[in-house]
Amino acid sequence: MTADNGAKLYIDGQEVVSATTSGAEASGTVADLAEGYRAIRVTYFENTGGQALTVSYQLPGATKVVIPASVLFSQPDTALTAVTTGPTVPGLYYQAFEGIW
Repeated sequence: MTADNGAKLYIDGQEVVSATTSGAEASGTVADLAEGYRAIRVTYFENTGGQALTVSYQLPGATKVVIPASVLFSQPDTALTAVTTGPTVPGLYYQAFEGIW
């Protein structure tokens, strides 16, 4: 995962990746991840300037690829009040929040 300025990736509620260096790739490993649906959550923050976020995955013995929208579905989070919401990529749901990380 790469982010400008920072992001965290959670799978089933467990933090897997923390990208805290702007533009540098950060990675993590999930051991024994069984086949099936998983709750994937990405938190992202932007300080100033341009915005960028790339989330990829790599299966054993395969090439790393950006997660395609075709394998994602959304379930809106209602825990916080969103400042901006909308589908930027088919199958990908986002919410932007103001506050402190």
